[in-house]
Amino acid sequence: MIKRMNLTGLVALQVIRERVVKSLCPICKKVIDARIYQEGNAVIITKKCEYHGEFKDIYWSDAELYRRILHFSAEGSQCMIEKRSYRKNRDRKGVVAE
Repeated sequence: MIKRMNLTGLVALQVIRERVVKSLCPICKKVIDARIYQEGNAVIITKKCEYHGEFKDIYWSDAELYRRILHFSAEGSQCMIEKRSYRKNRDRKGVVAE
């Protein structure tokens, strides 16, 4: 859970803060909320589908690398799965099929 960095003899501790993100149920592929947090030196994701229960998995095995990659991430306004299903249901003129 703790990242140690040696800064001129001082030890700095860095912990990844917990985040809530959108994810998919691995069974029904429904968009659900997921929690990402640090446990030891790994980053864990947990999510709960109302139909299929709770899932827990290693999201990143190296918390330090995950923390560095977060610098390049951007928050989106809509889940890509929702965008794909919207595109799939449109005809060639852009009208959404019922």
